[in-house]
Amino acid sequence: MLVVKSLPVMAASMSLSFFFLEMTIGPIWAVPMDTTPKHVGSASGLVNAGSAIAGIFSPIVFRFVVDRMGSWTLPFAGSLGLLALGIVMTFFMRPDIRLE
Repeated sequence: MLVVKSLPVMAASMSLSFFFLEMTIGPIWAVPMDTTPKHVGSASGLVNAGSAIAGIFSPIVFRFVVDRMGSWTLPFAGSLGLLALGIVMTFFMRPDIRLE
């Protein structure tokens, strides 16, 4: 587990995490354009809705877990687990197969 008490190290780590998170935005929006060229508007809308729903419910779930468990570590570990699951799932995406 990464536990750092140095403010410059924390700031640098956070900056790097946001940098790499921003690198995912382009591919996320490219997938609907590659897989459903005839319905790219609907597919992009679903991508946008999914991220909006996650943005609404993530803080609620985060607070619920912190209140119930009394630990800030578990919600962050859950976030890391979801990110790891996302990494694994990208290997199953097939943008070369177009939907009719």
